[in-house]
Amino acid sequence: MKTTGFLVCASVLGLAVLLVTTTRTWAADPKEKETTVQDKAQVGRGGGADENIKSDSDKNDPKVQRPAPPDKGGEKTRGLWAKLHVDNRTPWFVKIYTQKEYDGTIRPYGDGYIRYSPGRVTLYARADFTDGSVKTWGPRYVLMEAGEVTTWSLYP
Repeated sequence: MKTTGFLVCASVLGLAVLLVTTTRTWAADPKEKETTVQDKAQVGRGGGADENIKSDSDKNDPKVQRPAPPDKGGEKTRGLWAKLHVDNRTPWFVKIYTQKEYDGTIRPYGDGYIRYSPGRVTLYARADFTDGSVKTWGPRYVLMEAGEVTTWSLYP
């Protein structure tokens, strides 16, 4: 009878250890900290210069060298990069501007990612229409923290 009691205790103890080990194994890994900001479109008439855009060009300047981030073969730095996730929840093509410079166009209902050095970033977005009207988001000012993802959700 003592052998049976010992086997039961050993089995219960073994199951408890297995359960604790399994729980730790399947626990979620810590994720990057994420911040979300949201903006709704503002209707504009278009025409004239937009004070929130300094450069609307997608052409490359051969004199400007942009360093690659470490995960794209760039120099490893002590600091980390910050990431911007643009979440386009509209049915329109939206041009994205940071620091008043054109960064790219996001497809309808699409997503885009941009890396930054940590610091304050000015966000602005604009959808241009064939009738000359525009819809804009921002300007919005966000503090990009090293190792964090900031999601900017654009709504109609």
